[in-house]
Amino acid sequence: MDQSPVNESARLAALLNLNVLDTEPEAQFDAIVQAAAAICDVPICLITLVDDKRQWFKANIGIPGVSETPRSVAFCDHTIRDTCILEVEDATQDARFNENPLVTGSPDIRFYAGAPLCLDDGSRVGSLCVIDTRPRRLSPKQREVLLQLTRAASQALEACKSTHSLMVSESRFRALCATSPLGVFYAAADGSCTYTNDRLQHLLGMSQEETSGRGWTRALHPQDCQVVVSEWERVTALQLEFDMEFRLLPEKHDEVVVRVNSRPVFTDQLIGKPRCQF
Repeated sequence: MDQSPVNESARLAALLNLNVLDTEPEAQFDAIVQAAAAICDVPICLITLVDDKRQWFKANIGIPGVSETPRSVAFCDHTIRDTCILEVEDATQDARFNENPLVTGSPDIRFYAGAPLCLDDGSRVGSLCVIDTRPRRLSPKQREVLLQLTRAASQALEACKSTHSLMVSESRFRALCATSPLGVFYAAADGSCTYTNDRLQHLLGMSQEETSGRGWTRALHPQDCQVVVSEWERVTALQLEFDMEFRLLPEKHDEVVVRVNSRPVFTDQLIGKPRCQF
């Protein structure tokens, strides 16, 4: 095998940045190992992540009750040293593995095929591997499907990283808003409110639950309500800023004049069309 150089410190940093190690099982990863095991007709299939001292199983079919093994005996430690599939037809006949405790003892590995999980930055953080207790080899079709499923697993890992980053950003946003002297809100383009901070809830005389959806409009002064709603619909249709002064008449307060400014934020929907939120 023509091994590519590995920057181990950068690789480990990329792995830790995923925030996936030691997390609970997830359906998307379980589905990948189930598909790979079925296509390759093997009793064991794993998604492994290789850190400095161990390989940890994010998904596991065929080795119940085991969540990790030492890196020193991990076949996948060899897999991450190259960019292609590592295939071992009979581990008892391979000098690298014939004395490995995973071969001489449980789970009695004979056949192994693993493809490296490669992130967008090129870091190879683990593998999708299929294992059998009898010598064999993959067919060309099985090799291709294993590669495709490995790409899917890599993309799922990248998505985990993005989700974690969003959660951190959301947590910081809410922490800042909680102490803000200004009312802060987040809403979809149709006016459905998904977040209000404590200050805005006080101005509206409503709880977080009461402001959700279009509930916040109940706090608009009756004489201003239609004008405000119409202006919101106009600017959101044009994807412009909403900047308007109007009156509130909450049930629990006296009339108050407020000035509201919001800017559109664009995100991508799964179908690839832009979505506007404020």
